[in-house]
Amino acid sequence: MSQIFTKRRGLSIAAAIGVGALLAGCASGDNSGSADSPITLLTSGDADTTQGQGKAMNDVIALFTEQTGVEAEQDRVPFDQFLASATTKARAGKLGDVVEMLPGANFESLFSSVADLTQDQFADADLLSGWSATVKDVADDSVFAGVPVGAQGVVWYYNKALFEQVGLDPEAPPATWDEMLATCDAFKAEGISPIGMSGSDSFILWWAWSSLSPQFFSTEDVNAVRAGDIPLNDERFMDSLQPLLDSYNADCWNDDFAGKKFTDVEADFGAGKVAMVPGLISNAINWKVWDDKLGTDAYGVFNAPKVAGTSLQGQFFNPVLMYGVSAKSQNPDAALKLIETMASAEGQTILLKEASQFPNRTDVDVVGVTGSTGAGQILEIVDAVGGVDVAQNQFNGAAQSASWTNLTQTMISGDLSAFLDDLEKQQRG
Repeated sequence: MSQIFTKRRGLSIAAAIGVGALLAGCASGDNSGSADSPITLLTSGDADTTQGQGKAMNDVIALFTEQTGVEAEQDRVPFDQFLASATTKARAGKLGDVVEMLPGANFESLFSSVADLTQDQFADADLLSGWSATVKDVADDSVFAGVPVGAQGVVWYYNKALFEQVGLDPEAPPATWDEMLATCDAFKAEGISPIGMSGSDSFILWWAWSSLSPQFFSTEDVNAVRAGDIPLNDERFMDSLQPLLDSYNADCWNDDFAGKKFTDVEADFGAGKVAMVPGLISNAINWKVWDDKLGTDAYGVFNAPKVAGTSLQGQFFNPVLMYGVSAKSQNPDAALKLIETMASAEGQTILLKEASQFPNRTDVDVVGVTGSTGAGQILEIVDAVGGVDVAQNQFNGAAQSASWTNLTQTMISGDLSAFLDDLEKQQRG
């Protein structure tokens, strides 16, 4: 798998994707619907379409309908139920037309139910970044489950005022993990929670783990995890978790983390109660939230601090989502056109403005559209160290679910080996 988004190469999906050519590669199914038949988009999220991702998708659909005359509607399922619901729909042959998936192996249970896509079907395919994350099977990297849309990753955010309050340089976040632990000591001495973590859902802890992965797994290693050549109880997974366990044992986390959800920590950081937090690049607990709650210049962004003894470096930055066409879609032409609209500059500008979803194309002026200093700092980090995929994206649904369920208790018990042995069992099942 080649590096993803290195130097953020430009995309021109609207020009690059030939809908007619794509149809030739769609799997067979009941495609008897007329060209203007309504289509459905199976997507994650709550039912609210008046704001955030729901509104963004509605606006993209409106653009699609204006361009094609075809109606489309969202079938929205809460994120924590999405994979199970989509898998059930796939088995029943009721996926609809356009199917949202996470990149990597997380959603491989759906791959047999979506049409095969190949880069040979696309003009200027070399302009498209992020395809590696949508490969159906690492044994054949020419067949894809969907089109990459948007960018996701994990960075660390910090409150500049709190840094200044405890005598730290507000322009110099910790660059190494030893510095991170020393920074925590400075905040603890003043009664301020250094790192915000959520124990109720383990999501922030998972994101923190993902932020450290590029120091332990090369791009080739990530492929090997997916292929099964590197097990999930490999010592590198242990080593990537150890810094987080060290920070827990050093009391760097908020005291009430065990009962917190990520939304609670998001609120605490926004209210200035937490000094640092590992957060997302797109959609939630991210720069857009901090712009709104703290102000564009009140916080800073930094890459995961360097762990002693590691030689690799990179920034977790890959497609936030990929969209495929159901093999049983009755209107695959329109389904592909909807994906094209989502991936277009206009579509990704809508997603950026309404849902703070980072674009995976450079002809969207992120800072110009958002006015966000934090968003600009993220782009600078990706340019400096390169955007890469992470090993956690190659966990299947069972291993991913087990990690979310058990990660908090693992930190409390300190038994990393048992945790990883269970993940490997879930992965290979």
